[in-house]
Amino acid sequence: MWRGYFIGQSYRHKEAHEENQIHSVESLLMNIYVGNLSYDATSKDLREYFAEFGEVSSVKIVLDQNTGNSRGFGFVEMPDKEAARDAIIVLNGKELKGRMLTVSAARSRSARGASGESREGGQETQTDWEQ
Repeated sequence: MWRGYFIGQSYRHKEAHEENQIHSVESLLMNIYVGNLSYDATSKDLREYFAEFGEVSSVKIVLDQNTGNSRGFGFVEMPDKEAARDAIIVLNGKELKGRMLTVSAARSRSARGASGESREGGQETQTDWEQ
């Protein structure tokens, strides 16, 4: 019994260490939430809009699972945090394809808390390599 407890503790310590490594890699990129997107906006549009401020690592527009249409929001990842902050400040409230954007630093799922939305089946995204 003691041995099992020790193994369990070691395993949990290993999991925590691996999780910290993942978070440290993720913290190198700044994830930006982009809301109130026009349903006509593409990931290419977002990439070009944010590229004015620096390198863009990835762009994802969240799609409705049933229809495949945009849900009106997405995420942009930028490796340079200062460039990302500049983009947030300048682009928040700016127009793209007839809609005023809501741009902010994305919050982690744990920071958002329970939103009451169903997470069944996950969400699909449109990435810039699918364009």
